[in-house]
Amino acid sequence: MKSYVSRVSGLILITMFFSVNAMEQSLPASLPIEGAQESFQTVQRILNIVEETIAAFQPRSENMRNGRDFSPDPLYAFSQTKSGLFFQVGALPSRLFTPWGDMLILGESLCNYLWNLAFTQDFFKRFKVIFVGGIRELERDQAEYYELKQKDLDIRKHLLEQEQLGNSVVFEDLFRKLSKEELELRKGTETMVVTHLGSTLFAIEAVETIAQPKAELLERRYFTDTDCLLKNWQELQAAYTDR
Repeated sequence: MKSYVSRVSGLILITMFFSVNAMEQSLPASLPIEGAQESFQTVQRILNIVEETIAAFQPRSENMRNGRDFSPDPLYAFSQTKSGLFFQVGALPSRLFTPWGDMLILGESLCNYLWNLAFTQDFFKRFKVIFVGGIRELERDQAEYYELKQKDLDIRKHLLEQEQLGNSVVFEDLFRKLSKEELELRKGTETMVVTHLGSTLFAIEAVETIAQPKAELLERRYFTDTDCLLKNWQELQAAYTDR
């Protein structure tokens, strides 16, 4: 009997331990977003930088639109961050991963792929961004990754100069393919890595001169309830914007 009681007591203690541990692991999903006001205002500043970069590329960018015009609210069920912000980049920095989810920040594109990359390069000058890697397993398996042959080349300036000379420029003139080993070495650096297939992820360390919280993705199992996020986002909109 004593042995039986000991075993039952042990099972109860083990069950309690895992229950408490599971509760602690799931707490972030039910708590308010830490630094929500600051993060929200940073998102608004990023959207303003998008608008400013579009304006700087006129008239080539006349068809480009700020994400506010397409989808002003985040997609609450996708790509939530535990803290900080990420850019998802194809040829353009089209999406922003936030504590509220995935947000479209840029719609449409410029006249060709190289001009899109010139836009991205100029846009990134307003930030400190760190290359994280490719997005999604299939994209990582099939994608090829590239970097500028001349690391300090100003793509926009180069394209304009060649245009005035009547010269055409193709992607291979400016970019070189990275081996798998080189790609791994670029992770954690400020290298602008690009890909034809899929997209890349960049952690935002600073917006202009303002340092940002460490960017960390949130595991899907800990995602915050979408109704809670929507309510929080709408409250912040009412308090800090006129949108």
